[in-house]
Amino acid sequence: MKIFFSFFFLSFFFSVNASNKVVQFHYPDRKDLPFTENILKEIKNSIEFKQNNPAEKVAISGAVYRFFNNKEILSSFEVAASLGIKIEILFGDNYPEIKEFQKKNIENIYFKFCIKKLKNCSANGILHAKFFLFSYNKTAILSSSNLDIRQNSEYNDTIVFSNNEELFDSLKNFWNFINLQNNASEVSSDLFSQKLNQDLEIFYFPQPFDPVIEFLSNPGCELTEIKIIHGDNIRKDLGVKLKEFSSNVSKKIDAIVNYRSLEDYKKYSKDNKQFDLFVMQNHEIHNKLLLAYCSDQTRYIFTGSHNLKKASLKDNYEVLLKIKTSTEDPLFIKYQEFYKMLKEQSLKL
Repeated sequence: MKIFFSFFFLSFFFSVNASNKVVQFHYPDRKDLPFTENILKEIKNSIEFKQNNPAEKVAISGAVYRFFNNKEILSSFEVAASLGIKIEILFGDNYPEIKEFQKKNIENIYFKFCIKKLKNCSANGILHAKFFLFSYNKTAILSSSNLDIRQNSEYNDTIVFSNNEELFDSLKNFWNFINLQNNASEVSSDLFSQKLNQDLEIFYFPQPFDPVIEFLSNPGCELTEIKIIHGDNIRKDLGVKLKEFSSNVSKKIDAIVNYRSLEDYKKYSKDNKQFDLFVMQNHEIHNKLLLAYCSDQTRYIFTGSHNLKKASLKDNYEVLLKIKTSTEDPLFIKYQEFYKMLKEQSLKL
């Protein structure tokens, strides 16, 4: 029997002011880890809010694929729960430290493992989304990073949206959707179709269509350039679409990739002067980032947990942000500077 949620759309748009969104980047071999640090900061803020407003209901929700060696976060959860803050986290894998923590049976803490072999969240793929929600001020933290020790040696990006009720509620609905599902294939395709025309579009997966291909096919502007930072392989249909785009002499693609995905990208950039490949030398890219340039001042940022491969589209629970911005937007300027920095550390093929 299929389950339909008519109130919940897996594709939605929201207007977001530049003042309430901030991007931070992860760099290898540095102690500051933006995803971890922002989570800890918002747990602390939630605790302070609860202490000052004991009658208010406060909750923390999250979904993350990998979680390892983050005892500080678990300890902070314990403190928050002791004050009556409800904590609900979905994990994409079954880590020993989480199982050990669960033995404490702490009131107000709900952990669930969404694992393919258990068929308790998704029968087809994995929970690969990476986001946390804090109810006290409707804050949403989204990242390309996991919460494991490998983030110390990878490039990632994390965006924090504060005081954004629409985005918060949308992600919370998606969280509830994952938590309640036993089979991702039961989702009606009607849930993927609603689109509005605003500055921020959020896509949830699995999807029956690729939002990136749809954008390339109908960008709504004269698209002239695409820049990609991507650590994984690329689907054939998307690779063919990028090759088609760059076959026009007025179009340009630059892609920074890891060595392990290099051969995959070569299939589509071969003998194409408009499609330049760069490979990282010393560290791994974990970003899932695409920057799109229009002939006017309009710019687009695609980022989130969603890789450009088949499993991310058809099987996994993922999140992809599409942000419409401009050359003057500080958010876009930061992403462009990040791209330039990585390009300088890469080898052009």
